Amino acid sequence: MSKILILSASPGRDRVIDENIKEELVKRGHEVTVSPCVRGGRQAFVDIQPDVVLLPPIKNPNARDTAEYAKYCGCGVISRHTEASCDWTDYKAMAPMEKQEIMGPVPYALDAELVWGPDEADIMNRRGLPWKTQSVGSFATDIYFKENWKSGFKGRDLFLQQFGLDTSKKTMLWATCWGFADTGPDLRVDHMEEYKGEREGRDKWMGAMNFLCAKYGSTWNILARIHPSEEMDEYKMKLDPRIKVYKDSSAPEALANCDLLIHAGSTMAVESHFAGVPAIQFCDIHQLYAKSWFTRKSPMSCVSPSVTNPDELDKMINTVELGKSNASPEALENLRLGRFGEMDGKASFRAAEVIDKIQGKFKLRWPRAWRNYDSEGAKKQVEDFVEQKGCSHCGEMFYMKKSIGGEMACPWCGIRLIFTGKPQ
Repeated sequence: MSKILILSASPGRDRVIDENIKEELVKRGHEVTVSPCVRGGRQAFVDIQPDVVLLPPIKNPNARDTAEYAKYCGCGVISRHTEASCDWTDYKAMAPMEKQEIMGPVPYALDAELVWGPDEADIMNRRGLPWKTQSVGSFATDIYFKENWKSGFKGRDLFLQQFGLDTSKKTMLWATCWGFADTGPDLRVDHMEEYKGEREGRDKWMGAMNFLCAKYGSTWNILARIHPSEEMDEYKMKLDPRIKVYKDSSAPEALANCDLLIHAGSTMAVESHFAGVPAIQFCDIHQLYAKSWFTRKSPMSCVSPSVTNPDELDKMINTVELGKSNASPEALENLRLGRFGEMDGKASFRAAEVIDKIQGKFKLRWPRAWRNYDSEGAKKQVEDFVEQKGCSHCGEMFYMKKSIGGEMACPWCGIRLIFTGKPQ
């Protein structure tokens, strides 16, 4: 038996998947804990002292350092990719920088790497690294193969009542996907242009939601499930008050309690097929990016019937058959063979088979280096946020945060005074 820590990239979005993997690992005799990765992951590591750690994909220095320290403490380390990435057709069309994003923008070391589709596993294994990248299939669709899969969630009435929605009405779910729209200027990098198109796309979406609310507000509930990386303030400020926005449930719970899904090329289109919920694609997020491999039509953009303006969307809502999937069989098969891998309800089982074989034994060790990260995972240099000061009374030197101003007390003599610089 091993103590296994699953660090979740997005607890709300990934809760169902994390619990499915946990269930499979517990069956194999392991002691398993699930914890948020960004908020509390390092504390959980110290508290649990796991033998094996399951991490989100390693895409930045903060994640790389977490994996590095876990291995330093003797843990087995596995990375689970949280989304389907690309197929060979996508990869061959990418510019070198975009290929590097797939391969890993920062160097890292693991014991195993779990991805969805066979193409991505094949691509990443071309790196020739010591560990193997393995395709285990679509984690997101596992739950829909469980008998009475809806029973683990709130019933429809309770779900709708928490938002003050009318339980007698049909519910239209808008799954937003504008994850870069609220990215702050200090977190952007030179080649990151996504946020520009996503802000435009989001504005178009909010306009369409208000248009449909004015027309269908008496017969439909309109509910927006906000992407984990988006802020809710702009939605609340610009949307009709009858439209409710939230971000604290998983996709399966949302699909279990709605009648129609509106998306912009989301993986939820695939999930809605298994949930028996029709879906309409409004706009295509994949066409908003500056990346070269999005210049062709993405397989994700072919799953649902697609419209480009509110009038077309209005007409399609009146023709769709509720209670039945309208996903394209050809698009689903394309995804099964490429990006998603098998969609048979056994991805968590296959992942657990890999994790079960990873060996590790936690040993507490003093960190080799101190690195400071802010809450967004951006590394800061010490001189960026502290400065040396001198007490004008006793002459002793010390450091203080640049952000602190006003009246301070000298840590040496305790005389309270305002520091204006080093003593002469």
